[in-house]
Amino acid sequence: MRERGKRIGAAGIACLAVALWGAVLVSGAAARVQPVYVADNAGKVDRLNPKTGGVRVVSDDPLLGKPGGITVGRGGKLLVSDFNGGSHAILRVNPDNGHVGTVTDSNKLVSPFDLAQARNGQIFVADAGAGPDDRGALFRVDPDSGRVKTIVEGKPFRNPYGLALAPHHKAYMADDKGVIFRVNTKSGAIKNVAHGAPLVNPTGLEKGPGGKLYATDYSAGPNDTGAVFRVNPENGNVVTVRKGPPLDEMYGIDFNASGKMFLPASPDTDDDFDVFRMKSTGSGLHRFLSPKFGDPYGVAVGR
Repeated sequence: MRERGKRIGAAGIACLAVALWGAVLVSGAAARVQPVYVADNAGKVDRLNPKTGGVRVVSDDPLLGKPGGITVGRGGKLLVSDFNGGSHAILRVNPDNGHVGTVTDSNKLVSPFDLAQARNGQIFVADAGAGPDDRGALFRVDPDSGRVKTIVEGKPFRNPYGLALAPHHKAYMADDKGVIFRVNTKSGAIKNVAHGAPLVNPTGLEKGPGGKLYATDYSAGPNDTGAVFRVNPENGNVVTVRKGPPLDEMYGIDFNASGKMFLPASPDTDDDFDVFRMKSTGSGLHRFLSPKFGDPYGVAVGR
């Protein structure tokens, strides 16, 4: 502690300046707005500013086809799946200039939806229509060569959409027939983590606060509306976070740094294609509406 009345020397002033500048940087980082990217099945990728509500088109390149899933990959590039546009490709999008490149368009891919990139760069893809009897599959894609390796396909899948990675070679998958699976990405071993009520048609999946899984459900709410559930991956316990209007027909889900979730909705009951934001508790629901949204499916929060 500096003695009362003693003057701070030049070195002390320099240290104080560095400390203050560091505080400004930390404050600025905390205040930084994380952009929200939307895989728009209308043939484009959108960017939502959650502070202003403004939406702009990042890219509407024809290569995108009809995007379903989206994630932020290495170097801040976006990885997007062409879910049902014909090419069924995995694409890489530069969010700064909208440039689109193909990672892979392997004919192994049929209906690729959610995807995630592991720390080692490998890309994992949940495909809702690949494998025997079109029951679905989990693939691993090399980001450089585009080579696709099948980890597991067919039974017990029935339509896997959502995907979330975890340490120790774990991948969790939301199957829209009411099941959450855990897959060992090294051995291919599958375990049923949760199934049945209240799950009906889980489609989106992401790890959230406290290491829990959060799943969007296409139709688990009243009168076939949507819902969000919290799933304990250790014991399979499922808790309802929120369900019913205005939540409806949701696929993707992602979280920002403060633990708030973003949920794109593409209801066919009206023309309000939108994105919701709410706390992990289900409170504080906010709705982003924009005429620039075409048919929002997947969502990814920029880091």
